[in-house]
Amino acid sequence: KYESKIGLSKFTETDISRYMCMTSDDLRKLSPEECTEGAYLLNQEALYVQHEINKYKAQMDWANSRINNAISKEIAQYSASQSKDYTPFEYKRINAIKGNSAAQPLQKVVNEAERIIARLSYIPNHLSKLAQVLLDYRHNKMAVNNRTSQHRDM
Repeated sequence: KYESKIGLSKFTETDISRYMCMTSDDLRKLSPEECTEGAYLLNQEALYVQHEINKYKAQMDWANSRINNAISKEIAQYSASQSKDYTPFEYKRINAIKGNSAAQPLQKVVNEAERIIARLSYIPNHLSKLAQVLLDYRHNKMAVNNRTSQHRDM
């Protein structure tokens, strides 16, 4: 649902779909100008996806801050200091959230943001790499075109 919202499931219906679904024959047929255009669109999409990731990171940070405020007084009661066992802070935090009705919905926000970030985290870098491949390919095509035109001039 989220990926549809940001256009990732609709690659076939966007400008970028052409560059995401290219065969080797399609790639060979690109002009240097089309390579540049594709690189631009791929980088534009990378920026958009990174913006979405940043939005969810900010939302997650906000919710975590609110959770910490909500459970700060209660977290000490989940300590194992009465026994000889050591209870890691993360376990204390989880138990404090479970016992706090204000923290529970905030934890749901954190969980959803974490899932979205995990799904999207590699995409901007991958899109930028594809853009760089198109730019490199453009340079190769231009070099071949220059050599071909020089041979004709001779």
